[in-house]
Amino acid sequence: MRKACTVGSNPTLSARGHSLGVERVNRIHQARVQIPVSPFFMPEWTAPPGMRDYFGSEAGMIFSLEEQFTCLSEKYGYQPIRTPLIEMAELFYKGTGESSEIVQKEMYEFTDRGGRKLALRPESTPSVARALIEHHFFGSPSKKFRLYYFGPMFRYDRPQKGRYRLFHQVGVEAIGWKEPELDVEVILLLLDYLTQLGVSPFKLVLNSLGCSADRKKYHKELSHFLKKIRHELPEEEQGKIERNPMRILDSKQSVTREVLDKHPALPKTLSFLCKDCEAHFAEVCEGLKSLGREYELSPFLVRGLDYYTRTVFEVISPELGAQDSLGGGGRYDDLFSLYSDGKIDLPCVGFAAGLERILATSSLQGKMQSLQTLPPFRLLLIALDELSRKLLYPFRYALIQEGIPTDIIWGKRLKSALSYANRMKFPYCGIMGENERNTHRLILRDMQKGSQEEIPFEISQVVEKIR
Repeated sequence: MRKACTVGSNPTLSARGHSLGVERVNRIHQARVQIPVSPFFMPEWTAPPGMRDYFGSEAGMIFSLEEQFTCLSEKYGYQPIRTPLIEMAELFYKGTGESSEIVQKEMYEFTDRGGRKLALRPESTPSVARALIEHHFFGSPSKKFRLYYFGPMFRYDRPQKGRYRLFHQVGVEAIGWKEPELDVEVILLLLDYLTQLGVSPFKLVLNSLGCSADRKKYHKELSHFLKKIRHELPEEEQGKIERNPMRILDSKQSVTREVLDKHPALPKTLSFLCKDCEAHFAEVCEGLKSLGREYELSPFLVRGLDYYTRTVFEVISPELGAQDSLGGGGRYDDLFSLYSDGKIDLPCVGFAAGLERILATSSLQGKMQSLQTLPPFRLLLIALDELSRKLLYPFRYALIQEGIPTDIIWGKRLKSALSYANRMKFPYCGIMGENERNTHRLILRDMQKGSQEEIPFEISQVVEKIR
């Protein structure tokens, strides 16, 4: 387990920046290659539709968001878990739900050379459950686990703002607790994460689906109601009435939303909660109030996965349009029982947040713009002749070992080399020619001030001057 990082109050800084040095990480993040593209050149190879490449500050920000999430999760007592990108497709059929949009339309499935039907993971919760069952962690004395993860997910969805077929998520799973205090804990972790990143504005919305018995009652009533207005719904939605009517509530189609909004008598999940589920949800709401966290009840929030029970929640941003969810989750108390044929009973609660969605907010876009102005290197060594190059080459790697990002250039006149340093925004240049080599000195030039001085050709001298 790594030593927990300390995340400061400044949300623009990456968590790793606090352990490696803020400037160093920012420079790593900003490495950007500008490739001129001819309008007459059409590349033969391109990324698959809906998948994309990440360069420079955007790639750096993904890295930074994962690092900040790591540090915050570990402060909350969560431990890391990594699962394969590929799982047996049946895992998601059974857990995520065969009637869910993800399984019905969005999973990347294929058959391997051994005839096994596999899938690129569309989410991580089934993988986490599978891993704990496979490795017999449920046999531990406590049977309680706080786990966090991050990594790429895959869904064959229509690409749009903040939504891609390959995307990155961070998430947590609190396994083994049925108490509502854990619902509050994971919600707070998500809110704290977004706050630390400087995301604003956002809003927390809540609902409860009740236990499996409550859901059955609600399904029956909802299906009965939707059959009466079937003719108003798009044809694609009508088939869901028999399969899983709750998926209609989760629809993002504007036509469907308009139809549902016209019917205030549409059954609400909160009206079908048993006494235990009602009390559980009341304690979740009270816990958030006691901590000064605002929320809004959303009676038709059901989330898009079939395994949810009791509490469900989302954090939404008004900036993102129809795809407004930054992250969300809830309870899935029956998932382990489902995967173990009733042999394992572990209540669970968790969430996942999409990093591309977070980066699409204006507050994070502004941070990426500011990071793009930072140079990737701290120092450019300029060798004016071949013998100087031979001295500066190992010198460069020694400086890198000291934490000074350093590049080297040779074979250019001094004026041309300094012009290059200006274009690439190097803060400092270290210059060596015959005179400096013979006196074992180095000219250190401050590119911003336009001043320079001769210093001893020693690692400690350079580090002291420019760190």
